[in-house]
Amino acid sequence: MQVKPIGGARRTAIYFVTIVMTLFIPLNGIWAAASPLTDCTIHYAVEDEFFWSPFVNGEDIQVRVEEGKATLTGTVGSLREFKAATENAYDGGAASVNNRLIVQ
Repeated sequence: MQVKPIGGARRTAIYFVTIVMTLFIPLNGIWAAASPLTDCTIHYAVEDEFFWSPFVNGEDIQVRVEEGKATLTGTVGSLREFKAATENAYDGGAASVNNRLIVQ
């Protein structure tokens, strides 16, 4: 019997495999670092971090990634959520984060 992951779990598994495959490639039998993550991969990984975070409501946050730099816009409910969103963006693979979120 095969169990299929659903929803966010499936997306997370895809991102994990993509990130691992992007970071390391076999080179003459030795695993070597590869090119950095693509902007698209980082974008979806950051959104996935928001989805799974108990501290961030990602529904009101827009993510834009250019050359590995994430820009967060939208609104959050507290300074704690503001800081957690920045941390989640780094966890998603962003090289730097420009947090333009507004705390309400």
